[in-house]
Amino acid sequence: MKTITYALASSILCTLSAAPVLAQGSGIDLPDIKAEIVQGWTRSDGKMVGALQISLDGGWKTYWRTPGDGGIPPRMDWSNSRNLDGIDALWPAPTVFVENGMTSYGFVDELLLPLVVTPRKSGRDVELTGFLQIGVCKEICIPYALDVSGALAAGETAIAAPIAAAMAERPFSAREARVSDVSCRIAPTDDGMMVSATIDMPSAGGREYAVIETGNPELWVQEATVSRSGGELTVASNVLHVEEAPFFLQRSDMTITVIGTDYAVEINGCQAG
Repeated sequence: MKTITYALASSILCTLSAAPVLAQGSGIDLPDIKAEIVQGWTRSDGKMVGALQISLDGGWKTYWRTPGDGGIPPRMDWSNSRNLDGIDALWPAPTVFVENGMTSYGFVDELLLPLVVTPRKSGRDVELTGFLQIGVCKEICIPYALDVSGALAAGETAIAAPIAAAMAERPFSAREARVSDVSCRIAPTDDGMMVSATIDMPSAGGREYAVIETGNPELWVQEATVSRSGGELTVASNVLHVEEAPFFLQRSDMTITVIGTDYAVEINGCQAG
């Protein structure tokens, strides 16, 4: 992703200090991480659009909401915010990294993550206070803990171009990508469940990758195998419980994201196949 540079005094409201969760004296040249809350605009429905901007240096990368087998999943806690009723992150489509036989998904140098914020009381500012746990990688992977705080001012109506551009980088919907049918088969295995999805859709370009999300944070989904035959894409993955406990998979809660060289598509739910 290209670094977005712009000078607008009211856009960036807060810079945070980042503390690496790594013992000092390790001999590792740590990256300089900066993160900011970026002012956006208020929608006609009263919800506010802003962004979390994470800037790294020197080719370091951080991870998408589902990092893949070679990554560290991000965690965000906004519970100490004021006048906040809800917050949704609109993740741009990630870059695919294949290193040492493992596939991961993320962003190099910068992540501008759009946020849709629902205030408790419309028409008033929202004070965002977040605790973030992210992974950053360059040859090695390091977990970072970050605190961030900043205000989103109510009543702003001008569209912030960088945030709008990041929102345009989200995966296409199934309708936009002309997905005509999605069916899933779920079968028990010795240690979990095997999910196999058949998707009728045009090629997303080049080699296609896929990520299956279950909606259950206690489940781990192994790297998916992907194959294509004409207009039909097959995605299969094994799902395990992190504590080896029994579990149930709900097809309607699944999200399948297909990532190609031309575009990505996010498919919500599937029918029994």
